[in-house]
Amino acid sequence: MQSFPQQAKPPYGDPPAEQGIEYFAALKFIFSQQNAWSSILLLTVLLFIPVVGQIVMYGWQCEILQRLERRDPKPIPEFSFSDFTHYLSRGVTPFVTQILLTMPFSVVFGALGGISAMVAMVATRGMHHTRGEPPWAVLSVYGVVMLLSLASAPFIAILMNAGLVRAELTEDLGKTLSFSALLAYIKRTWATTFVASFLYGLLASFVILLGLLCCYFGLFPASIIVATGMVHLRFQIYQKYLARGGDPIPVKPPVQLPSEQASTS
Repeated sequence: MQSFPQQAKPPYGDPPAEQGIEYFAALKFIFSQQNAWSSILLLTVLLFIPVVGQIVMYGWQCEILQRLERRDPKPIPEFSFSDFTHYLSRGVTPFVTQILLTMPFSVVFGALGGISAMVAMVATRGMHHTRGEPPWAVLSVYGVVMLLSLASAPFIAILMNAGLVRAELTEDLGKTLSFSALLAYIKRTWATTFVASFLYGLLASFVILLGLLCCYFGLFPASIIVATGMVHLRFQIYQKYLARGGDPIPVKPPVQLPSEQASTS
């Protein structure tokens, strides 16, 4: 795979001029596809397939982000179950990346949850000595856990953005988890990612709420719309990274989808 020195041109044109984040464009991104609702409904079915469905979704998102970077006139391929195994193999890298990057936080919060449970058990046994007074020790521990969760959420979002961009473009776990490359990406994008994640999250929450109001089942299509918008948001942040002089991320060579091969044969 071709590598690029510092300040080199990306493989698909000159470094872009830095622009603002377009949140509504990201949220409406999936509807740029001609048969958007067909894909949304088929992708909704994936949500009912444990683990495997999520991996296939990641594979589809890899194709989207790579097409965006190549300036493909059709950035969103119509989802087809004939591409299921193709996307399944491609989605492994971002899926594993997500697990590995969130694992330290899972361990820490799991340990804190265990401590909270132990404190609660001890406090409950000792309540008869305090004449039913509130178990302040329990409340304090739970308060600390909540504060740590809130404090770590932005860092997790920043780390996951960097990891998923690299995973979806390279589909190579070694290149994705390169510490120096991840750190370089985070240094140039952490503030943008922090603000963009917060503002897009506000918009996404309204979409999810509308989905819940549609007899609850609408939550699943709403999740697909929001998740696809996140791919576009990651692309916009990556363009800012390039505009600020960041090293281009090597993109996996294009591979024709099985469904597209069948339609052209």
